Amino acid sequence: MPPSAAPGCTGRTCEGQDPVSMGCGGADMVTTLATHTAGDRRVELRYGKPCAAVWARATHLHKGGRVDVTLQGRPSQRIVSQGGPRYAATPMTAATVDPSRATVCLPPAEGARRCFTAGTES
Repeated sequence: MPPSAAPGCTGRTCEGQDPVSMGCGGADMVTTLATHTAGDRRVELRYGKPCAAVWARATHLHKGGRVDVTLQGRPSQRIVSQGGPRYAATPMTAATVDPSRATVCLPPAEGARRCFTAGTES
């Protein structure tokens, strides 16, 4: 979607919506607030200013791999990966507070939960 086009939702109306289908995921519309890599897996915390929403985008997750994104005062959003190199995105959560306060977590099948926020790269 061109950056001049209006997104399909903004703020609270984006809650639980898909960032791509709502027109919030265009290259000129998104800021990557943080990136986490482990091997070939990559997870990004993304903020779409025109949509006033945050979400996580991941690639190369193992089948069944989960990613959660949370922002204070909003419901947590989750994806469960089907595996493979494709990008997958959590549903969006409204950025009703500073989007840099969002947290992305990778709950493992076993072991410690790994989380990161804006400004943390790993």
